[in-house]
Amino acid sequence: MITRKADYAIRVIEYLTCNMRSQQWISSTDLARDMEIPYRFLRVIVRLLVQSGMVQSLRGCTGGLRLARPPEQLSVAEVIRAVDDTALMLNVCLQKPSGCGRMCICPLHTKLKKLQQTINDTLATTMFNCLANLGARKRRRMATRIAAARK
Repeated sequence: MITRKADYAIRVIEYLTCNMRSQQWISSTDLARDMEIPYRFLRVIVRLLVQSGMVQSLRGCTGGLRLARPPEQLSVAEVIRAVDDTALMLNVCLQKPSGCGRMCICPLHTKLKKLQQTINDTLATTMFNCLANLGARKRRRMATRIAAARK
């Protein structure tokens, strides 16, 4: 299950990706407001993203946040694991062999294992540059619909 922490981390990277302009620093206050992330929680998440080498942070009035790597090198899976390494696990039996004593006889284990692999593969190959492009197209379509409804 994608936790709140993982969801917020995805929002952080998405925002930084969409607002990249020649390595400009992005205000964490603006990011928290625009992405609806509580500021204190944002600070915790940013610290984890900085430690993982995905985000750079600079203190001070001219500082802020920016991506440490190009968005085409950042996968959704990597971001989620940086803040919550168990968020992608469907069941404890998939984390470690000792997680469940019924693993050998469980009729669902094989199906869960295949589903887990599909999730892992999909999120590992979903890069933030692609998400940013998809999000921009969706926002443009929504703006067009809103404008048409106002006429």
